[in-house]
Amino acid sequence: EDSVKRLTQVDVADFFDRRYRPAGASMILVGPVHPGEIETFLAPILDHWKGDKEDGERKPVGPPCNPEKVLIHRPGAAQSEIRIGSIGLPRNSPDFFPVLIMNRILGGQFSSRMNANLRERRGFTYGAFTSFSFGKLAGPFVSGAAVHTVNTGEAVSEMAKEIEKMRTDGITADELTFAKEGIEGSFALAFESPSQIISILQNLILYDLPDDYYSRYLGNVRAVTLEDIRKVAARYLDPAAMSAVVVGDSEKVRTQLTAAGLGEFRERRAEEMQL
Repeated sequence: EDSVKRLTQVDVADFFDRRYRPAGASMILVGPVHPGEIETFLAPILDHWKGDKEDGERKPVGPPCNPEKVLIHRPGAAQSEIRIGSIGLPRNSPDFFPVLIMNRILGGQFSSRMNANLRERRGFTYGAFTSFSFGKLAGPFVSGAAVHTVNTGEAVSEMAKEIEKMRTDGITADELTFAKEGIEGSFALAFESPSQIISILQNLILYDLPDDYYSRYLGNVRAVTLEDIRKVAARYLDPAAMSAVVVGDSEKVRTQLTAAGLGEFRERRAEEMQL
């Protein structure tokens, strides 16, 4: 709140001048138009728009040297929010397709292992998930769930076990086939509307993907093998190297977390956290 109050008109104008520049920008249009018409129309409008690209490149973020385990105290909380994760991979990584399939089985769909364990078998939560955020640079891998306070420690333990099981055992041939068929069956739905098509084209530019990327997409999915899954699971899924955050009533969950097997959780209060 304090940082918002400190923002001035000069700050906003400076941000705009640094970020909104023609160099490095792209324009995408989808519709019943001819490129020549658009170029003729836009030429006088954009002719004066000059400027160099902003200096400085974003630097990749590596995994933390000392993964943290943090408990945020929320007195009287009926549930605990759990997040376990680490740094993943960028969108244009050659590991994208094996990771896409692996995550689908681990926690990326309703019938995933994580959800089947925590929701269906144990009744700890309405839903447990895992996700990889694929950006221009490596985004996070996150496993998460909201569970009843009394089940917090066991839920953390089971989430870590599912991650470790994927890392050590991989997936079965049936799971691989199921995941591939799910991706193939829904692929065409991503191209139904002009707004979806423009999002697809935007991905090519934002993430430095080749022009024929989506023409080869399903072929790349079909080419993923069990060995590919095993390699990326070993590369990106290591509970011992992951940070964990639990938000809940520390008086009720502190002892549970100590017994969960992920290491000692350092207690913090919400008002102490700096974002």
